[in-house]
Amino acid sequence: MIAVLSASGKDFGFDVSPLGEDNNWIDMLRRGGEVGAAHLLWETDHRNPLSPWWYIAARPIILNFEAGLFWLRYFIALALALSAYSMVVTVAGYQARWFAVTLGILIIFWMANRYTEQIIWNFQGALCASLLSV
Repeated sequence: MIAVLSASGKDFGFDVSPLGEDNNWIDMLRRGGEVGAAHLLWETDHRNPLSPWWYIAARPIILNFEAGLFWLRYFIALALALSAYSMVVTVAGYQARWFAVTLGILIIFWMANRYTEQIIWNFQGALCASLLSV
């Protein structure tokens, strides 16, 4: 349905333009290149020193596709759902498989929330790494 509405020229679809903080990251990636983007962030914000490296790793996707950050967010949602499923099955055993599947489905649906900026994808990627390390 979304693909049909998007093809009809309506304001529906997966072609989401960057908003707010997303534009700041795109600007830092363009001006700073691969390593300079990290320095540009650290000059203005000291909250998370690891965030730039996620953005630098995904730089080709972010800069070459207008909806690159949007697709990264949904790819990370899939990775987070699979990571949560794997963690629950590993920790609780195979008998918790239905709980793990339900949790994965909830994570996928939760990603389609009202939050319009895509800046949370890297934090969720870090959460994936944490869940997989368990």
